[in-house]
Amino acid sequence: MIIGASLLAYDSSHLEMEPTPLRVVTMRQIADLLPNLISDDTLQNQKAAFVAHSMNKGTISPVQTLGQTPAGPMLGGKQSQVCVKTGYINEDEIFVTKVAGGGAEGYGNTGIVLVSSQRSLQPQYVLQDNAILTEIRTAAATALASRYFLPKKVTRIGLFGGGVQAFWQLRFLTLVTDCRDVVLKTRSRSTAEAFLRKMKSNPLDAQWRITVADDDAMDAFKGCQLVHTLTTSREPILLAKHLDLSQDVHISAVGADSPGKCKLRSCILKCADIIACDSLVQTIERGEGQFCNQMQRASIVEIGTLLAKSDKIPPYQTDKLRWTIFDSIGIALQDVCIAKALCQLLEQEANSPKY
Repeated sequence: MIIGASLLAYDSSHLEMEPTPLRVVTMRQIADLLPNLISDDTLQNQKAAFVAHSMNKGTISPVQTLGQTPAGPMLGGKQSQVCVKTGYINEDEIFVTKVAGGGAEGYGNTGIVLVSSQRSLQPQYVLQDNAILTEIRTAAATALASRYFLPKKVTRIGLFGGGVQAFWQLRFLTLVTDCRDVVLKTRSRSTAEAFLRKMKSNPLDAQWRITVADDDAMDAFKGCQLVHTLTTSREPILLAKHLDLSQDVHISAVGADSPGKCKLRSCILKCADIIACDSLVQTIERGEGQFCNQMQRASIVEIGTLLAKSDKIPPYQTDKLRWTIFDSIGIALQDVCIAKALCQLLEQEANSPKY
């Protein structure tokens, strides 16, 4: 009879090394800590991710995307998509691998985050977050960029998309603007109504005053100085004619996370005074940069480069109007930083006195 351990005789370290205790954290445990993440600390957490990326103080692997072009389709349907992102901040304690999926017909978002030690290389946490940490870090990062570019006067916010990300976007926008008036555009009237019902049911979200824009009422966005697009569209959803060219406007485009996806018509990209992104490589490969000409691409700047200098864009010395765009694709260092923040909350909870 062959004893299993004898098969490892060539390398006894497999048996001798005592593994670090692995903590598996359920979605319910994570949910109890989510209110603590809606804070300026999380904005600063995402700022650290962007600055580390742009200052070459982090390491990331190429993004793996399954289910969307050029990859083959998955059995969950044509909207099914899984992204795998891995990275670490140099000389930090951890590295992170995130698997996040969504779009499967009849199912919600799914995913896990594996947090491991840079010293021992052993896994420490498995965060069964169903991609909620991706939602939070995306919303926080977008709000951070919008705070940087925020026009002097914001009286109305435009929002494209009524999914989970829309809730988190509005929650983090409360940290950067006093404006609570929103124009909402979703795929259908029923989707918008479902979003409104959920918003009204939560005291945290009920403070927003939301007007639904139908396809024939897109002029409602002309009163918006801040616009967030949160869809997975492969066709432009926002045109220059939808906006008022006589005022400062900032647009944050979220969700163009695989080749071919887009939010903005090329005319809007041409109008922009500044186009910023989280990653130059990714915006050209899978973001709005796919649809910029060579001259425009040369002028795109990473948000981390800007934030390393200041938390707010320097004001114009004249009355010149300014149109700005932030293209958010999502980088692994964002996942590293938000996972680290959650692990710190878990450790604080574990070490707090129990009465």
